[in-house]
Amino acid sequence: CAACGKEALNKGAHAGNLVREVAKAAGGNGGGKPDLAMAGGKDISAADKALSAAEQIIAAQIGV
Repeated sequence: CAACGKEALNKGAHAGNLVREVAKAAGGNGGGKPDLAMAGGKDISAADKALSAAEQIIAAQIGV
């Protein structure tokens, strides 16, 4: 699950897009609304890859 607060949303974060891309890195899928989303993965060995993807996606969403 992922959630974005008002400040993150104002900076361009989108929980649905985040979990969709992170889940892909772990062989799964997901989605949701800008403020709340859920996902699942099939490949636990890809957890590190998925977490790295999350960091990059968040940075891109909020322009860091």
